[in-house]
Amino acid sequence: EGITKLQATVLRENLSITASVEDIETWVPPKDFDVVVISHVLHQIPRKFVKNTLHALREHTKLGGIHAIAAWTEEGAFFRENPNTDTWYAKPGELKDFYNHWQIISYEEKEGTSYKKGPDGKPFINTTAFLLARK
Repeated sequence: EGITKLQATVLRENLSITASVEDIETWVPPKDFDVVVISHVLHQIPRKFVKNTLHALREHTKLGGIHAIAAWTEEGAFFRENPNTDTWYAKPGELKDFYNHWQIISYEEKEGTSYKKGPDGKPFINTTAFLLARK
């Protein structure tokens, strides 16, 4: 749904943005990117694929290109609800470590509420790692 909305905005505003939905297990970036935005989706990917996916995206980013990533961490209700998951939730500092050869413009791990609610009706509290880095 998010990609569909983005694609509609790109057409309406005549922007030079490419957005797609891909099978992360087999996808190879078709070109080099200026900017990569990943928002709250890495926890959907099996842990064994995340390192290779981020590596491929880093390799296919132009010199001076930017990565903007928001990813759930293990420090939150989503992970505590299912700690044996095989999907990726960042350990503290792990996302930043993936970019240790890039210029880190900003990085923080911040607690916030989610749309999902617990049995008591209160929103889950999760920690998100926010990274902005330049190659």
